[in-house]
Amino acid sequence: MSGREGRFSRFDAVVLRRTSFGETDSVHTLLDPELGKFDAVAYGARSEKSRRGGCLIVSNRVEGLLERKDSSSPWSVKDVRLVRSYPSLVEDLHRAAWLYLVLEMLDLIVPGEITFPLYPMLLEVLSRMDSDLSVAAYALHFLVRLIQGEGLMPEDAVSADFGHITTAEGKPFLPGDGTRRFLRDASLYENASFFQGKSVSSAVENEAIAFIAGVARSHYQRELRALSLFRGISSRQ
Repeated sequence: MSGREGRFSRFDAVVLRRTSFGETDSVHTLLDPELGKFDAVAYGARSEKSRRGGCLIVSNRVEGLLERKDSSSPWSVKDVRLVRSYPSLVEDLHRAAWLYLVLEMLDLIVPGEITFPLYPMLLEVLSRMDSDLSVAAYALHFLVRLIQGEGLMPEDAVSADFGHITTAEGKPFLPGDGTRRFLRDASLYENASFFQGKSVSSAVENEAIAFIAGVARSHYQRELRALSLFRGISSRQ
């Protein structure tokens, strides 16, 4: 038997997070379109010769077989194969900052073990972010769609009151006109190709990041760790 309730299950997932435990083991948070978000133990994944560890790198798309004793036991990774990696996203600091913002928001927002309908969009966006210069536009578009799916986006961002979102200083979020138009377009256009070749100004980038951080702060009581990467980029400029 396979699936969410069985002893074995096939998976096709993006690795959102890894936590080490013991001498050579690790727990991986995975996001699968059917299984949703779940944790799986990879025994021996941190040993030098482990093939599993080489596959189960954060942001990689992997597929394989899960196993557990019963429905109340945690999943363990029985077999895994790399489907796709995104080298440009992890080797370039600017791209990596956007990547980890997307992954952290997914880990924060997506509930555990329910289907995730935005999975095809996630794969498309990761592919585009890995190969296209419009990294910020693609990442922000996906994040707006993710937030919209949780019912946290206003119907019309151009005229909306964002006062329920607070900044790091505890003040109401007051976006400029350019940011309002971008948030509106991102919520209206489902296909990421709309943003192909389009750049986002630094002012819109900063305000959109502040909006996303405000959603995490106001609705999930979380300060996003990925923001430190953006601060690191700013300090180098």
